[in-house]
Amino acid sequence: MLECDGKVIDQGHGRDVLGHPFEPLRWLANNLGALGQTLHAGELVLTGSWVTTRFPKAGEHYRHTIEGVGSVEVTLAA
Repeated sequence: MLECDGKVIDQGHGRDVLGHPFEPLRWLANNLGALGQTLHAGELVLTGSWVTTRFPKAGEHYRHTIEGVGSVEVTLAA
């Protein structure tokens, strides 16, 4: 769930990204393998997002909560 200034502005589920949050990773690994390439330890892989991309404005306060994981908050300086 994504909140801006205390109001819910978006929400989704891991399954919203190709049916399961790890599906994009499987797709990437299989396609790299078909090209004779591989993922390497320490590489960062972003598997997609289940909320719409936002362009925050100065002074806004955001909170992103992932059920079973926790929350992160940020307030943008003016």
